[in-house]
Amino acid sequence: MKKFFRSIALSTIALAVIVGNAMAYQLTLDVSGERTQSRNATQGSIKAAYYNPAGLVNLPEGFHVDLGNRILYLKTTTEVSPVGLESESETWTTLLPNAAVAWRIGGGALFLSFDIREGGAGGFWNDVASMNLLGYALNPGGFGMTAGTNSLLTLVELSTYTYGVTLGGAFRLADWLAVSGGIRYLQKNSSGYFEGLAVAGGSLYNRLERSAYGYQGILGAMITPMQGLNIALNFTSMTVKTGKTEKEMANGFDLAAEAVEDWSPAMLAFGVGYTVAQGVEVQLSYNCTFNGESSYAQTFRFDRNNDADHAFGLGTEYKLMDLLTVSFGLSYHITGTSESQNIDPTDPSFDKMVIGAGAVISPMEGLQIDLGLSYQIFFEADGTNNAMAPAVMTHNRDAFVMGLGIAYSL
Repeated sequence: MKKFFRSIALSTIALAVIVGNAMAYQLTLDVSGERTQSRNATQGSIKAAYYNPAGLVNLPEGFHVDLGNRILYLKTTTEVSPVGLESESETWTTLLPNAAVAWRIGGGALFLSFDIREGGAGGFWNDVASMNLLGYALNPGGFGMTAGTNSLLTLVELSTYTYGVTLGGAFRLADWLAVSGGIRYLQKNSSGYFEGLAVAGGSLYNRLERSAYGYQGILGAMITPMQGLNIALNFTSMTVKTGKTEKEMANGFDLAAEAVEDWSPAMLAFGVGYTVAQGVEVQLSYNCTFNGESSYAQTFRFDRNNDADHAFGLGTEYKLMDLLTVSFGLSYHITGTSESQNIDPTDPSFDKMVIGAGAVISPMEGLQIDLGLSYQIFFEADGTNNAMAPAVMTHNRDAFVMGLGIAYSL
């Protein structure tokens, strides 16, 4: 009986990543974002469709297309002291795509874009130590959970991502002012897969699929007070996503679907781009996610703080020649999650610093090949609660992203 209840505890804590948002609200939405870590003031490029749609008014007239994909390596470790439990998850996400098309005509532009707005990460655990740690996280000291105790679960695999499809337009009101607006469809898909004796015996389901969708509005403006200087401000509205959760047993029997709701907070993105010398541009970016500005914060983010998240970025691009542009970037992300909230090994929350680099190759007029990579330096995070005292859960993480993109102007 103790093993049965522990298995329920294991599956419950593991599914927290499906309810939550691993690596929520991305600062980088395409390959160019990885290499510069700062794109909020992008203008005169199809890349503006992801970050600053008002900047599309500076594109040459005609059609512009952008395609790209990134690959993510993610390793997450958790230790509980003085209990001595250790856990490690190592995963590759090979598909983080982005795409955009824009039609620039007259004093404005229309655009359609696709990108990964939230999540894009997951986890994989298949060792006894990880199973024990997941159970200990939910019921520390309960059900005889100690290092080396056999678990009825032997494998847990999780993933979550939210993609956005945005349709909108931009219009130049004056030489120094452009505005943009649009609507975004958000679709969140999460999955959990479980193996073990409890699953085979029918006590627990072995697969869970959760999906929810919603709409949000976007509104932006770009001010150009002087040549070479662009100031951008973009606002994304809050949205509640609705959907369902489906469960499948090991024998193939599907349980009745359950209605679910999910929440994405409002976000404000600010950017400044300045051409400091011929062929050299510097961008500053700041993103603020308003986690606590709605009653939905308590309902949907019970495992996270209700303070705003902050992300700061600094990037530069240097055009060495018509064929080659190189870039570097640095960003810093603050989540402010307290120790009492950071007790989920499947979805720990970290402050981090990200270093990016890359290049743009232009082999012919109208064609650009984008190469980018970044290394994410996470700052060790602790988690504890009254039931765990004096035990402390220490999380750490390593992540590496590389990507390839192609843009073409017709």
